[in-house]
Amino acid sequence: MSAVWVLTGPLGSGKSTVADLLAEAGAAHRDADALGHRLLDGDAAVHAGLHRLFGDGVFDDAGRPRRPAIAARVFADPAKRRDLEALLHPPILAALRREADVWRREGAGLLVLEVVLWLQQRQTPFGVDGVMLTWAPEPVLLDRVARRDGLGPEEARARLAAQGDWPALKARADRVLDTDCPREVLRDRVRELYRALVPETKRG
Repeated sequence: MSAVWVLTGPLGSGKSTVADLLAEAGAAHRDADALGHRLLDGDAAVHAGLHRLFGDGVFDDAGRPRRPAIAARVFADPAKRRDLEALLHPPILAALRREADVWRREGAGLLVLEVVLWLQQRQTPFGVDGVMLTWAPEPVLLDRVARRDGLGPEEARARLAAQGDWPALKARADRVLDTDCPREVLRDRVRELYRALVPETKRG
């Protein structure tokens, strides 16, 4: 038996930490951002789209996309951000759908698909067993984002706001995991969640 859940949440909410802890508990993990990075690094159609959207200024001398330059452009221009999402989201979601389909046929236990903008889609991209969302109070999120990315308070706030209305999105999640706690406490919470999502008879 197998299950497929989406892991989502705002910037700074601890998604990567929770994904690592879920993997430690026994889950398989696929990251939409990692797929996006691979597309940015090596997909000819995506490179052509980036040239069309941003010109040569977001590429380095070797012709590779510079992700910080792209991020600066899209966070400053909501229309460009939507254009970039329209370029990247379809192939990313198609790849994750294929992963989910294979897991349902051949996998055992829990597959976690880490997708930041899952709840922001107008329609559910494909069927999953549920959505878990990582959460922390806004001051904690802003502090984590600012320290991690070297941003000022207003830049961090703008990047968080650019992802959507997280309090409203939070209400649509099937499970909410509070990450504003020591790592050992969070590990216990994740293990409890894993046991709830994957009953013993279904674990690989």
